[in-house]
Amino acid sequence: MMKYVVAKLDIGAIKCDTVGCGWRDDTVHVDDYPAWLNKLCPNCGGNLLTQKDYDGVQIMLRVVAGYNRWCNRLLPAFILRWMVAKAVRNEFDMKGDGKLRRKK
Repeated sequence: MMKYVVAKLDIGAIKCDTVGCGWRDDTVHVDDYPAWLNKLCPNCGGNLLTQKDYDGVQIMLRVVAGYNRWCNRLLPAFILRWMVAKAVRNEFDMKGDGKLRRKK
């Protein structure tokens, strides 16, 4: 049986949240985040990935995986195909406090 990906997260990059710094590394993948946990910014010394933000990312990954499993178990294929076709893209940001903010 085909598994539909109704929701997915494209998480990556590390950036410094210190006002005025602007340092970022777009090559970092979410799987590499544990290595960046509580590391200091090479530019200003700010924390690049706080425990709160890391925990928030892990929760988001688990929620999306669970949602996809739920959808594939309970919804008929024609609904799943429609949901995939109507996908919406949103961008979010985290600032070190574990809170997710939608980018404008």
